[in-house]
Amino acid sequence: MQKFNFHCSGELPKRRSSWVSAAILVGTPCARTRLLDPENLIKGARFSTADKLIEMAAESQVFTF
Repeated sequence: MQKFNFHCSGELPKRRSSWVSAAILVGTPCARTRLLDPENLIKGARFSTADKLIEMAAESQVFTF
């Protein structure tokens, strides 16, 4: 799985250790409704089940959908 690095201040981080890695998961039901196939996703994104997304949301401080 490819990880993406985000930095929220708008400035480049001084050290790579201050970067945050995040996976981009797409809910399968929403993807089907929007007629998305895996080749329509950005590089590194992948489909996921509702169970996995709910599990991640319960463990997270930030969850965006």
